[in-house]
Amino acid sequence: MNLDANNIERNSIVYKPLNYRSTLEKLYQMHTTLQSCIGPNARTKLIGNNDTGEVQVGSSSSLLVDCLLKNTDDEILKLILSTVKEHIKVHYDFGLHCTLLCTCLVEEGVKINTSNCLVAECFRCFMRDICYHLDDESHCPIVEKIDINKMKPLIQILISIATSKPVLLMKKDEAEEFSIAILKGYLKCMSTNARRVDWPVFHFQEGCVVKDFMLYDGLLLDLHHYTPDCIKQLFIPMTLPKIKNVIVMNLSLTIEDLVKCIPGKIPNHKDLESFFNNKIKDFIQRAVKSEISVLFNQKIIGETFKMYFKKCNILVIDRIGMQAMDTLTRITKAKTVSHLDVIIEHYKGLVDEITVVNVNDKAYIHIMRTNTPVCSIVVCYTNPAILLDLKHTCWAAVSTLEKTLRTKKVLRGGQFENYFVMYLEKKYCSLRHQELPCSMGQFQSCLRAFTHCLKFVANCNSSCQLENVFDCYDAKLNAFVVAVQTAALVLGIKYQIKT
Repeated sequence: MNLDANNIERNSIVYKPLNYRSTLEKLYQMHTTLQSCIGPNARTKLIGNNDTGEVQVGSSSSLLVDCLLKNTDDEILKLILSTVKEHIKVHYDFGLHCTLLCTCLVEEGVKINTSNCLVAECFRCFMRDICYHLDDESHCPIVEKIDINKMKPLIQILISIATSKPVLLMKKDEAEEFSIAILKGYLKCMSTNARRVDWPVFHFQEGCVVKDFMLYDGLLLDLHHYTPDCIKQLFIPMTLPKIKNVIVMNLSLTIEDLVKCIPGKIPNHKDLESFFNNKIKDFIQRAVKSEISVLFNQKIIGETFKMYFKKCNILVIDRIGMQAMDTLTRITKAKTVSHLDVIIEHYKGLVDEITVVNVNDKAYIHIMRTNTPVCSIVVCYTNPAILLDLKHTCWAAVSTLEKTLRTKKVLRGGQFENYFVMYLEKKYCSLRHQELPCSMGQFQSCLRAFTHCLKFVANCNSSCQLENVFDCYDAKLNAFVVAVQTAALVLGIKYQIKT
């Protein structure tokens, strides 16, 4: 079989040699775009959706990587962006660093006058050296242990997150306010009995300055489809008992939707209406016997059915949304009801207090339950252009705090790449790795390419090389490993399936 042929047939599948030239041009365009979104001079991007016409503004890695992934037809770019997207899902930070390092390694690796597979093995060798050195904390000066029992170092880490996002333009006092709010919110969500800590619930509200952060014990429900007056009307003329039994439903209670759940056919509309009215009334009677006073529903409840519930002094709050369901069941300890024939006693939960809270003319439903670690944070902002970056920064801050409390160590900000450039150059100044089947010249070429890429990423974010700036150990290390492993995988690809 001739491996140098233009096309290779193998069991009716046609393999085509990978066109690196075309891919490299797209990689260069991508890293040029992302490079302008990082560092002290970062700029936001206008991102349009060709299908909906929606335009989004931001420079966060989650937004940019997702957009590039949807709009590229190159399989290599899809592979790179997909792996970076998975990193962002877990760590929320260093997504752009990961993408830039990976693309740079591929670009530089292809230029080396040796086998791409050998280049990939050299890159993996350098990555392992760095990981081993990081594990040896006593000899790695950029790794710093922190005392998690003190607030100051934790706040400093969160300030590093806030100030590393130039699009937000946070001043020092705003970044400190942001960090204190995130830390307080996370600590409120901690429980001595829980194996994991659930994150605070964030609500983002336009109209105030960024430094205004409002913390509330319990859960705030943001009902977008209700006006403030409509929310107040929910409680009139309701008289709720001191101990409030609740049920949480995930069922659309309208005749049109309920008929889809019933097997067989019911003759006419009157029979339909009578059938479901009786079904709902039976459910309400069982709810009254179980002393239910509040019904939460993820989906819509028809006005006629709402009236039946209200007549029995059961407060109905519908269309609360899928995102709130998990936190709502956690705070109420209720099980989700997904059909009308359940034994309500086995599904009900409790809340201590349900009130209406107004934050700058916006009304929220405030749900309280004693000894339940749930916290809500209202984050205010003035410029809609920063909203997506602000959301991403909040999630990155909580993720960093969570991982730092577990590892009890951080990396000194902005020093990772430059330190390991010096480390590798010193270690291999006149040596090569004995286990790699390559000449000294080939090994040194791979080393120069690898350190060049590290310098490139360091220069993109040079503003972070300051005192009292820290990087999340887990997030930074994972971004580095994902970048190198993905680049090595790409360099090892020789053929693609021809379609």
